[in-house]
Amino acid sequence: MSSLFCSPLFYIFLTLFIYTIFSMIYSRFKFALLNPLLLTSIVIILYLLITKFSVDSYTDSLSIINVFLSPLTVCLAIPVFNRIQIVKHYFLPIVVGTIIGAIVSIGSVLLFGKMLNLDQEIIMSMIPKSVTTPIALEISEKLGGIKGITVSAVILTGIMGALFGPLILKLFHIKRSPTVGMSLGGTSHAVGTSKAVEISARAGAISSVAIVTSGIVTVIVSLFL
Repeated sequence: MSSLFCSPLFYIFLTLFIYTIFSMIYSRFKFALLNPLLLTSIVIILYLLITKFSVDSYTDSLSIINVFLSPLTVCLAIPVFNRIQIVKHYFLPIVVGTIIGAIVSIGSVLLFGKMLNLDQEIIMSMIPKSVTTPIALEISEKLGGIKGITVSAVILTGIMGALFGPLILKLFHIKRSPTVGMSLGGTSHAVGTSKAVEISARAGAISSVAIVTSGIVTVIVSLFL
C-alpha cells in the first residue's frame, strides 16, 4: 500500500491537487503569505518528512514535467509579440532597466557569496536566481551549478519578491505601471508578474516583457563568468 503513496502518478497528482487548492484560496483572499507556490512547497516537504519517503523519488517522479521547460522558454516570445507596441514605447527603459537589474542581481550573488566563503558551485547555482526556471536551469548547468539549489533560489526569489516587492514600491511611493512591472518582472520572474497583474493590467504586461528581456541579459552576462 505504501508503494502507492510514493508512486510517480501519485506524486504528480498530489502536487497538482495541493497547488490547485492553494491557488483557489489565494485568489479568494489575495494575501501574500498564501502564495500557492510557497504553501505547496511547505506541504510537500512536510509530507516527505512525515512519510520518510525519498526526496530523490519525488524529484524523479516529477522529472516528466521538466520535459516541458525547454519549450516553455521558447513560448516566452509570445507575450513579447502580443505586447509589441508596449515594447516599442518603453524599449529604452526596459533594456536599460533589465541590464542594470541583471548586473546588480549577479553582482550581489558574487559579492555576498565571496563574503560568506560559499563554495563556487553554490555561487554559480544562485547566479540565475532572478530569471524564470527554464532559463535559470540552462544557465546553472553551463556554469557548473547544482540544479536543486538553482530551483530553490528561483522559487525563494520569486516568493520574496512577490511578498516584499509591493511593500518596497509603496514605501518609495512608486506607482507608475511601467516601473512596477519592470521591477517585479525583472527581479521576481513569473511569481512577480502574477503580482504585477493584480496591481494593474499594464504593469502585468510590462512585467511579462521584463521576464524575457531579463532572461536574455542574464544569459549574455553569464557568458563572461
